[in-house]
This record gives sequence, C-alpha cells and structure tokens, in this order.
Amino acid sequence: MEARKYVEKYLDEVAFDFYLVDGNWLKNNLGKVYLVDVRMPQEFSECHIPGAINMPLKKLARHMDEFPKEKDIVFYCASGAMSAQAVVLMRLMGYRAYGLLGGIKGWKEAGFPVEGANETRGEKNE
Repeated sequence: MEARKYVEKYLDEVAFDFYLVDGNWLKNNLGKVYLVDVRMPQEFSECHIPGAINMPLKKLARHMDEFPKEKDIVFYCASGAMSAQAVVLMRLMGYRAYGLLGGIKGWKEAGFPVEGANETRGEKNE
C-alpha cells in the first residue's frame, strides 16, 4: 500500500509535458537516444521510426532491466497516451525517459522518415 501512495503522489505532482521531446529534437538526436515504440508488433512492422526497437507497453515492466540507465530513452506510440504510461513507469524506476510529442502520427505529419511495410513520409497512413 505504501508504494501505491508514493505513485499516486508522484502522478499528482508531475508535469507530464516536462518529459516530452518534439520531432525536431528527436530527428537531431536519432542514434544518440534509445528509441522505443510501445505499440503492438503488427503496428511496428507496418511503420516505425528508423532505429526504434519494439517493446509493447504490456511487456515493458518485465523487460525494463534491458534498458540502459545511462542513456536517454524516448518512447512513442500512435499519439502519446501509451508512451506517457511508459515514461511514468520508467521515471519511477530511475530511468531518463521521455515521450515523443504527438507520437508517430505527429512524426509522420511533420514529414520525418519512417520504415516498415507501409512506409509513408509526411502523409497520413490509416
């Protein structure tokens, strides 16, 4: 129960936008950060940001020891909701975690490159 109170207090006080990076920042730092797509494997295979690994949100807690604590970790999903959960979890565990503002949808709308079976640069792919 004590841990739950700590988490609730943290969630009440945290400013979530403080832990966001925008597409321009990420584009300039690709290769310097550990980039994680928390969507399902099928979504990842259809379209993802170059250099990203896929770790579905539901598996994250079981695999967090595989992530580097000495490197910034940027999480993304379709629009930002799931990646926000990943950021909170990883921050609570001492990782330098951030979320991509707008998720992959915002990334693609900005015209940044993607990889996968349905590669679409700068266009909506629904």
